[in-house]
Amino acid sequence: MRKFLGVFVLALGFIIAACGGTAPSGGNGNNGNGGGGGGGGDVTVTVTTVTGTPTAAAYRVGDGDWQVASDPASFSFVVGDGGNYDVAMLCGFGDLRILSFTADELATPKVYCGLSSNIATFDVDYDASDITNASAVRLYHKNTDYEGTEETLNTSKIGTIKETDGLAGMQDLVMLAVDNNDPPQVLAAELISVDVANNGHYAMHKFKNDPIETANFPDFGAEVPNGYTPYWVAVAVTPLGTLAYSGYGKNAGGAGNIYYIYSFATHKWFLVGASSQNSSIYTIYSSSLDTTPTISLSNPINPTVSGSTPLKFDGLSTSPDLSIYHINIFHTSFASIIYVSKAYLENSSSYEMPELTGVSGFENMSYPSGANLIIDISEYKTNINISTFIDILNTSFNQIAIGKYIKYSNKRIEYTMP
Repeated sequence: MRKFLGVFVLALGFIIAACGGTAPSGGNGNNGNGGGGGGGGDVTVTVTTVTGTPTAAAYRVGDGDWQVASDPASFSFVVGDGGNYDVAMLCGFGDLRILSFTADELATPKVYCGLSSNIATFDVDYDASDITNASAVRLYHKNTDYEGTEETLNTSKIGTIKETDGLAGMQDLVMLAVDNNDPPQVLAAELISVDVANNGHYAMHKFKNDPIETANFPDFGAEVPNGYTPYWVAVAVTPLGTLAYSGYGKNAGGAGNIYYIYSFATHKWFLVGASSQNSSIYTIYSSSLDTTPTISLSNPINPTVSGSTPLKFDGLSTSPDLSIYHINIFHTSFASIIYVSKAYLENSSSYEMPELTGVSGFENMSYPSGANLIIDISEYKTNINISTFIDILNTSFNQIAIGKYIKYSNKRIEYTMP
């Protein structure tokens, strides 16, 4: 099996759902972070765990002390005047979630502490024997990591695909017959809608030689910074929300760069990006099948890291359409996943990772001196309201409504703890 969409999806943060975090946590005025908040009136914040099992959880309101949650999987607290709050959660596999938001923008954060347990293994029969030049088929279905995955079979035009990491439930199964070019030419496409069950067995319609409409991917070369390598992906969205490949290019689009428009799709989204050695910029656009969005990319970001316990992140932006920062810290001992919103930062360009070693259940949550960390700092800009955007990050980008966009800028930093 080869997960084509996953290469691009992970780069955009789909790993959020798989690794588990989403929601508020953060800082306050006395730790170097912004003031934020101020909606007027008390707000009850309710934190729930959607998948996985947390072993510890704590929260902090404004500049107050950390409070340990009696039930790590579900708890509530009151935030005055819609202000800042921080939530910390330790997932069952040892990774740390830190969520920094304001109660006004997000009062019901949902935390993903692992993959969905609703996994289904199923078989799909297919017959592409009538498709000239077909060398493989690709199956797309809903998946526990992200919705829309690919399986490629190169051995026969007739056969059965056995899927081991599907998601149970009603969904569209899409299969494409393709040749062996790069990028592949889509020769035929079929869709069936089924209620997937574990150990289920399904059969695609026999492939027909029906023509597939194509379009040229727009040229976005003017948006690519010097020294960056561009690429693009076009994806079809089905009525039940499965994502299926419809084209890609290792360039800046333009004439001769085609993507496919399937008759069964309801709309499409474009992933447009460029990357250098340690930086990347992407935009996802969702649009109707007959609309081509005007493409623009975010500028590269250049944040810095300093300190030990706690770590401090400087050089953050608070531009008008900023939604959140997402910070991943990778180390052999444990990983940290941090979300901090623009409202939480307010006008501050700095964020300080909360000090948790004095909080019950989090005593070992610090990186030792000399530890080599890989830190990914990502900036998200969007015209989607933050509550909906957080849900999208935790589930699937197939929920992006037509006319909406998500811009993403990332910087990878190698950092040695003092």
